[in-house]
Amino acid sequence: MGDRLGERLAELVTSLRGHAEETREATASLRKSVEQQQRLYQMAAADFQRKLDEACKRKVTTSRMELASESLQMLRSLVAGRTAGSLENGDAPKENWPRWFEKADAAVQGLLRTAGTAAE
Repeated sequence: MGDRLGERLAELVTSLRGHAEETREATASLRKSVEQQQRLYQMAAADFQRKLDEACKRKVTTSRMELASESLQMLRSLVAGRTAGSLENGDAPKENWPRWFEKADAAVQGLLRTAGTAAE
């Protein structure tokens, strides 16, 4: 009976050693995977930061455009002339006034953009 117990203990020790070796191998494999993931994460973070820096450098700032007083006066006369002429003829705009002014504003903005592009 003592021999049988000794054999059983030897089997258990051998089994434990095998499990310990498997655990060491699994731990080494996991460590290697984690280190690789960390490297990939660091590379991705560095790449993201580099692209962000490039995008910030390329950010276009809108420049303020100043209009000469003559241009503003001409614009006022064009708008006032159209409005006054329409009212004098009894031809009120078919659309409501706020909508008419939105269209006029959009047209002026388009002209300003075109003038800015032509100046460059």
